[in-house]
Amino acid sequence: MSIERNDKVAIRPARVEDAPVLARLVNYAGEGLPLYLWDKMAPEGKGPWEVGEQRAAREEGSFFPTGTPRSSNSTAMLPAP
Repeated sequence: MSIERNDKVAIRPARVEDAPVLARLVNYAGEGLPLYLWDKMAPEGKGPWEVGEQRAAREEGSFFPTGTPRSSNSTAMLPAP
């Protein structure tokens, strides 16, 4: 799918239900390093994507163990409904 010049994009605050998409975006931007780290952090029986998604859904912190609190104005750029 290509983005046409007349397509609308809305910027809105990220929501908990965006966590799976945000985890994949972070892994893509990190060239696979986040997935590697999430795999090392995952408890037995839990996969790395679950860890990444849980970290993305948190109210504070970041995707990595030493993150700083997220600002209340975090945004995600997603297609307008």
